[in-house]
Amino acid sequence: MTLLFLFQIFLFKKNHIDRFSTNSWISIRFFCFSFFLNIQLIVTFLSGAIVTSTAQILRRTLRPLFVSPSSPLSKFKILYDMAGFFTTVIVLNYIAAPFVVLTIDKGLMIWKDLYFFGHILCGAVILMEWIGIMKWIRQKSFPILGVEKVNVNGKIKKK
Repeated sequence: MTLLFLFQIFLFKKNHIDRFSTNSWISIRFFCFSFFLNIQLIVTFLSGAIVTSTAQILRRTLRPLFVSPSSPLSKFKILYDMAGFFTTVIVLNYIAAPFVVLTIDKGLMIWKDLYFFGHILCGAVILMEWIGIMKWIRQKSFPILGVEKVNVNGKIKKK
């Protein structure tokens, strides 16, 4: 009963813990969920938090370039959607490797054989956001390409 109460308060009702940033909140949520499945799978869930944060950054930066009707790249939206789909499938299979093989040793061996490419790419995107390169790209490319203002989720703001 107490565990269910804590789960409801601290994991599902975000308004009680507004002091955490979105990325921290995602990491905390994935970390807590991992304890209910298998303690060895914490690496998979923490990697899932990193991938989720990376996806938010890329969506905020790239999506307006393809969705905005005034952007010259809007005619390539179908390619953007297909690339997003295939990237999602590849990254999901990569991140879920330890979960599928059910041991952290074999999962880390799979990631090592793939040179940790997913973690390195996600880390590079998060580092670029942290340094400010992604924000600079949004500030410089959106006006040049005629892209309207977008909100945090990458959706075009209504006027």
